[in-house]
Amino acid sequence: MASGTGDPTTKVPAATYGAAARQQPHAEVALPPPSPQPNAPPTTTVPSAASAPDPSPIIEEFQYLLEKSRQLFAGLRDLTPLGGRQWRPYFQKTFEVYTRLWQFQQLHRDMLVEAYGLKRWEVGEIASKIGQLYYHYYLRTSDRSYLQESYIFYDAIRDREYFQDIFETRNAALVIKLLRYYARFIVVCLLLRSNEMARTLLQELSVLIEDYARAFKASDTAEWQSVVQEITSFIGVRGACCNVSTSANSENMLLPNLQTLSKAPADKDDTRNLRLQEVILVGNRKSQVKFSELTMDMYRMLLTLARRPSEAPTDEGAATTTAAPPPPSLPPPPPPPPPPRNPHKHILFKPTFGQLCSYTSIAFQAGPLTEISEQSALLIYLSADGMVSTPKAPEVDLFGFRSGVVTAPRVEYTSEEIVISRACLYPGDLQAYTRKPLFLVVDSDNSTVYRALLPLFGQPLLCLLSPTQCPNKALARFGSLYTLFLHSPLLAFATVADISATTQEIWHTALQHIDQLEHRIVGLLATCQDGVGPWRRFLQDDFLAQLIARHCICATILSWHKVFSEASHLPCTHPSLPSSVTEAQDIHQGVRQLVGMFGVEQLFHFAEPAEPS
Repeated sequence: MASGTGDPTTKVPAATYGAAARQQPHAEVALPPPSPQPNAPPTTTVPSAASAPDPSPIIEEFQYLLEKSRQLFAGLRDLTPLGGRQWRPYFQKTFEVYTRLWQFQQLHRDMLVEAYGLKRWEVGEIASKIGQLYYHYYLRTSDRSYLQESYIFYDAIRDREYFQDIFETRNAALVIKLLRYYARFIVVCLLLRSNEMARTLLQELSVLIEDYARAFKASDTAEWQSVVQEITSFIGVRGACCNVSTSANSENMLLPNLQTLSKAPADKDDTRNLRLQEVILVGNRKSQVKFSELTMDMYRMLLTLARRPSEAPTDEGAATTTAAPPPPSLPPPPPPPPPPRNPHKHILFKPTFGQLCSYTSIAFQAGPLTEISEQSALLIYLSADGMVSTPKAPEVDLFGFRSGVVTAPRVEYTSEEIVISRACLYPGDLQAYTRKPLFLVVDSDNSTVYRALLPLFGQPLLCLLSPTQCPNKALARFGSLYTLFLHSPLLAFATVADISATTQEIWHTALQHIDQLEHRIVGLLATCQDGVGPWRRFLQDDFLAQLIARHCICATILSWHKVFSEASHLPCTHPSLPSSVTEAQDIHQGVRQLVGMFGVEQLFHFAEPAEPS
């Protein structure tokens, strides 16, 4: 099933404020005014307990807010994934009710405990719902600040031990809520790259599941144990590519950051640069490491297409020093520009053809006033097994519909009336979406079939296509090698070069070298004279420029690796990138230097590289 809102936790069994909460871990967490709209109405002021000694009005108001919040939260699943005009007001109302509920129980906590019998786990349940609310809003907007707020609430629940005595209730349903809270918290940690916290939570979740099994002899214990195994495998693969000697809390330092690579100027008749606005991430491989509805490949692309907070302009660096105020005669400095937004993403795990078309159409329509915008690009990432149709009638012209990648369900049709499979996404199915700039990434054993796509409507179209075969099947345990190159070229290089361990100094030097190599590739593409291809427009966006550069690095490294000797082992693009870039001596020399840093020259041959298919 597809995750319509992009929630990978749906299959778990049945900023100033943030800084303050972290500085005072044992203080009550206060929900900030989290209004998605800047001019939200103020929160209603509630009379204090001192002015209302009778607890009945307090209890009635609390029960009303609690029931209202539950109704609104239950309605989130029915919201349309269409534009913000449809779902933003509902989220706004839900945020406001939860703000009132949280502040109300804080203000009247003693009375509610004494007269109503409010339990700590009930407070924890409210906080957990608020964390989920922030998380779902992050899925709708791809704004990482809401993901961080979700983390803060989840962390406060654990820090204040709201669920500490939940086993004393002897209520299995409540314990399951605790287990789900842990599973959701782990997902948030993984998306924020808080890997050490994720491992700690996994250990605690394992113990809780053992306690749950002993206390209730529940029939779903095996399912929860399967969840732990999924998370263990997921985290294990996440960090198993190369062991770098580093401190426990600096694992993120081993991954590359998003660079400002965009160099191509805007078109002469266009004053605005093209920007990646919408992303469709599809995962439909028969077997791959996953956690719930998030495969390793989807997870890596999700991180690749998101800026870390440190990569956006902030004023945190200025907080370390005290600057003198400007003289009265000088005007105040202008405010810093707002950080660039992350593209909005739809996460689809094993979608049906109808679901995939539905969400692609939604993403296609996204733009100013939901109209097609030539300044906004759509990226479709397909990680799926290939499918080839065998036509019953050979005389039928199947151009664009001969083969593609599978969608769900995987049904074998035998009727003679069926000419091609209905459970397949063909290149012809995507042709309509070339009416606006389309950037297609296909990681499949049938990727090259998408070279049938044509830019019929005069808009930029570029397809990055994975190798169709991998000569070393053992590499599959790390996820797709091609997607790993797009996520982290250095991790992928270490994988194909069998580099199991190295020092932090060598790794950081190599990371800087890869960064420089990406800059060279983008610079060559932006200034090459071999015609004006679609890559020129896509280079205007940092995310897309980085993907193109990493594709080139992948192609160069694999073409020189002795094991990757066939054309089917190499990635390709449609249309092809200019040979003046792919064969540039500057790029080749950079790859040679990378190989030399790790002393693995014996695995490569530096003759003429094989031609990609």
